[in-house]
Amino acid sequence: MPTNNKIPFGFKNGILVQVSDVVSGLACDCTCPSCNRKLQANKGKKITNYFSHDPSDKTISCSSAFETSIHLMAKQILSEEGYTILPSLVLKMSQTDMNETTHTEEKIIEKEVLARFNKIELEKRLEEIRPDIIAYQNHEPLLIEIAVTHFVSPNKKNIIRGLGLPAVEIDLSNASHTTTKDELKLLIKSPSKTKWISNPKVINAKKELKSILDEKIRQINTDIYKRRRKVQIPRAAPPPRKTETTPNNLSTQKKEYKNRWFACRSCLENRDSNKYFNGEVVFMVPTKNAPYSLKSITCPNCNYEVMLENF
Repeated sequence: MPTNNKIPFGFKNGILVQVSDVVSGLACDCTCPSCNRKLQANKGKKITNYFSHDPSDKTISCSSAFETSIHLMAKQILSEEGYTILPSLVLKMSQTDMNETTHTEEKIIEKEVLARFNKIELEKRLEEIRPDIIAYQNHEPLLIEIAVTHFVSPNKKNIIRGLGLPAVEIDLSNASHTTTKDELKLLIKSPSKTKWISNPKVINAKKELKSILDEKIRQINTDIYKRRRKVQIPRAAPPPRKTETTPNNLSTQKKEYKNRWFACRSCLENRDSNKYFNGEVVFMVPTKNAPYSLKSITCPNCNYEVMLENF
């Protein structure tokens, strides 16, 4: 089965090359980075330059040739250059106050920087995973993953974070069969194409931001609470005017004033300061249990002593 894959890079004498570096046709003496079969170099004024498999080979299908060639050339470039540009990393965290207003704080974890490596290891196994590249800065490892059509899985990302190692992923999904080596270099060194997938500094940074936000929200909620306290607290209904008890109005008086209603200041303040409060602020007591001679009464919800002379 013939393949129609167009490949930007091929192996020649163990090194990846581009079409412009070799002669045309099968005389280029290049092989596929994926299946190691013979390649021919397609180049000319009327066509774009690319490699393809030997058209006389009818037995092989090599669907991964393009991705593998980009992947391996990226590794080769990083090994040859010995450096890349790491992007900035900014951590943001938000909380809401009692008024449901959102407040955000941020902290710069990493600044954009040119990172030089004194040592690079390719496809070296690291416990459960095999990173594409382990680059060392002053003997400190940085994992580099190359993404063409397949990006780092959540499971691999969690393993890397569990190891407590910094790691970035370089997105080369925009590369095509016409991409040159120089164009690929620009993609690799573009901070917009690289993102952090693990950074141990984030752990402490999250704790710091949470502490800052907690204190900020506490102060804001305190101010909100103070402003709300200025609102007039509802007062209990005044005692009924004494009237002469006669046979005609006795039954009416008993029916009209058999209960008394009170508002608890403590429950009201708790409601204003706690959005999850679902208790009652106003409570009712039968008049026989709360005669007008009483000076105070206990709130059945919070046991606060309600001073009756305040109402």
